[in-house]
Amino acid sequence: MAIRMPPDMRARLEAAAKSSGRTLTGELLSRLKGSFIRDEERRTPNTIRALSYMANITERRIELVLCGQDRINGNHWRNDYLVFDAFKAGVNWHLDQLRPRQSLIADSIARGDAPLVKIIVPDPQQVGAVGEAMARAVFSEVQDASTKETRRYLNEIQTMSAAEEIDDTDLRVSRDIAYAREDAKRDLKIDDSEEGKS
Repeated sequence: MAIRMPPDMRARLEAAAKSSGRTLTGELLSRLKGSFIRDEERRTPNTIRALSYMANITERRIELVLCGQDRINGNHWRNDYLVFDAFKAGVNWHLDQLRPRQSLIADSIARGDAPLVKIIVPDPQQVGAVGEAMARAVFSEVQDASTKETRRYLNEIQTMSAAEEIDDTDLRVSRDIAYAREDAKRDLKIDDSEEGKS
């Protein structure tokens, strides 16, 4: 099948193919596959995206009430502890409303068919400690993010991809994670002096 494309598009595709070590056809197919994956992700319900939307709107309305119409910028929660406390209370309220009425994990523990969970969380009352530990780990990863670290990580996953240890979907997700860490560090203005460093 012959495909016509503008010369600048072909040049970008050739450069990307060279960078990824794929043929022109391989690069084209990889990018086409990626677009289908993104289409599928958009059709799939995403509870985290929905919660993020609710948190964003809540934060904007808190800013409107506490800061006034002319000062809404989406960053006051990160720069002012009163706005932060109001935002935290708002997000916690959303999470309380969305709390499931049942626990599949607790049911599995009660039946005795969740040995791994029983080892990690022997007492279901301790799940908050698991959540805090995971949050601390993520915060630390974001805090430690750097361009150098991202390049090292991307080189590692590119090598794994070339050796076919991971597929294109895992490669894409890994790239997204690597860049998201740097973006989160920049956007949230997290530096090494922040509390939570583990």
